[in-house]
Amino acid sequence: MIVENEDMGTPFEATCLQVDNPRGLILFAVGRGGQPKRHMALLSRFFDAGYSVIAPHFDLLAPGLVSKADLALRVSHLSAALDRVSPDGLPLFGVGHSIGGTALMILAGARAHTRAGEMIEAPRKLAFRKLGLLAPAVAFFQAPHCLDKVTAETRLWVGENDTITPPEQMLILEKGLPAACAFRLERLAETGHFTFMDELPPGITDRHPDRATFLASIRASLLDHIEG
Repeated sequence: MIVENEDMGTPFEATCLQVDNPRGLILFAVGRGGQPKRHMALLSRFFDAGYSVIAPHFDLLAPGLVSKADLALRVSHLSAALDRVSPDGLPLFGVGHSIGGTALMILAGARAHTRAGEMIEAPRKLAFRKLGLLAPAVAFFQAPHCLDKVTAETRLWVGENDTITPPEQMLILEKGLPAACAFRLERLAETGHFTFMDELPPGITDRHPDRATFLASIRASLLDHIEG
């Protein structure tokens, strides 16, 4: 599907899995690599369970710090993709990996801050019922009260061996999210940042001893969160 983003003045591609009479809509946000195909088994699991899925594609982010422009583009494209599907009245859920989780938090009402002190917030808050975030980048949310407007029930999964978004950083959300979010964090042994991906990026090696079983468990846990 090609989506026109009037705010950014550019079209972009999005993977869309549409169910007849869906139980809800899942807005999926990818990480730095930008390609939903690397999570296709997860997206297909949602589809098979009766949920429509919309997942924008993005260009690969350059190594180094994520800029205000990078985050703003992803937030804007996610919002435009949702508008393209027009899910009036459908329950809305957000699922994302790494920087995709950051973008979903912004769309859920959080105010992010870059290391340069620039603030990023969404033009509108999306009415997510629940967020399911895999190894999200949460260092953007350290400013006082930047999470006060988030109301979606939020659950995180992070790997004990993750050196990109280490589990210790998740205390930022644990301390900052309102009680209404019913925040839950699961720390997973023998798990790294990329273990959550169905298809690893080029040049990446993952040392998890049983990726197939791990990924099946994560898919089941995310679905349980959405349906619980």
